[in-house]
Amino acid sequence: MANASPVTATGDASASAGVMPPPRVLLTWRRALWLLVLCVLFLGGRGADFLLIVVGLTLYLATRAVQAASGGVAVGYRLADHHVFLGAPATVVVTVSNGSRWPIPLLLLHLRLPEGVPGAFRRVVSLGPRSVRRFTMRIAGLRRGVYRIGDTRIVFADWFGLRSESADAPVHARFVVYPALLRLPPLRPERRLPVGPRREPGSPFRDDLPVDLRPYRRGDPMRSIAWKATARRGELQVREFPPVRESTAWILLDLDGADWDPLRRHELSEQAVTLAASLLWQRRQEGQAVGFAAWGGLAERSVHGSRAVAPGAWVRFRPRADAGHPLRVLEALAALSLADGGDFAARLRDEAAGMPWGAEVLVLVPRDTPALHAVAETLAARGHPVTLLVCERRMGRPPGLAGTRVRTVEVHVGDGVSFQ
Repeated sequence: MANASPVTATGDASASAGVMPPPRVLLTWRRALWLLVLCVLFLGGRGADFLLIVVGLTLYLATRAVQAASGGVAVGYRLADHHVFLGAPATVVVTVSNGSRWPIPLLLLHLRLPEGVPGAFRRVVSLGPRSVRRFTMRIAGLRRGVYRIGDTRIVFADWFGLRSESADAPVHARFVVYPALLRLPPLRPERRLPVGPRREPGSPFRDDLPVDLRPYRRGDPMRSIAWKATARRGELQVREFPPVRESTAWILLDLDGADWDPLRRHELSEQAVTLAASLLWQRRQEGQAVGFAAWGGLAERSVHGSRAVAPGAWVRFRPRADAGHPLRVLEALAALSLADGGDFAARLRDEAAGMPWGAEVLVLVPRDTPALHAVAETLAARGHPVTLLVCERRMGRPPGLAGTRVRTVEVHVGDGVSFQ
């Protein structure tokens, strides 16, 4: 089977963009039909000669169509949802266009999907000159990750099996499967700080002295009503207080492969990633600005295997309050995997230098080592409520540590999530 010209793949809604220019041929499809008509008129009733010419011309047209049209085919993929959560389906629109002047008798499309994205797409179609066909398929992400889909095997053939050519369409579409979000039990820091939307910097605590009065609006708490001013003015008046600083939270995730148990590190590290995503979403729903930092590898998966974007690196997102920030962090969590070479305790110490005073620190680790406890104690001494979430097993308080201001909880994932 000979190799055809490379088939163009596009990511637009219309796959006609980027099609290779059609070959210049003397005998086009319409000219061939006119030639057949002229042969019929010229031969008249000579059946044998006429049949021989018709058969020969048909065979020639079939093989010539395969050869000429294979260079003008374009395959495009458009995803209705480029990002989905684990287990959610997505719709893919497959567009096949023939940009040449020749029809394609038989065209076999076989879309190959990476492991973790189940689905099957195999079609046998016929395309006329300058025609476009669209198909719809459903895929689902059963494993978190960043996938490259669109790797398609294409086979061109005629009706008689005289000629066939094959080509591969390059991978182009990016499909992101976010980690699942779990319902978590309350996990509050022992020292509560004010929580609310972004405010100007100042004292982290609310001043008890009001700064202004305004008319009552629906939803204002009853305890903020100024009764004396209400009596003087004849309508409900509410005391206004100066705003407080927004509270922030930092989530730090250890995905250093050397820190996890080799027998269960895949299962337990996946639980840690899911827990980090759920904590991020929970804190953001409560109005906190959430920062995220993790050591791990970034990878994109395709049918040819994983392609490492970064085999081992620190991924860091500063706390932000905009709506798109959690989605950017979730996309990084989708691509993260275990990687060797990270000194998590040292990195946590470096991150502490840039944290604002009073920021809550949630650290997800496989085990609470003495080095990790020492860094966490330093953070607690600087005014940070620190919680160590242990995903494998809790080692206990290190020897020689008399008292601790760090809360350590062990995570158990079964029918739900529990902290002990």
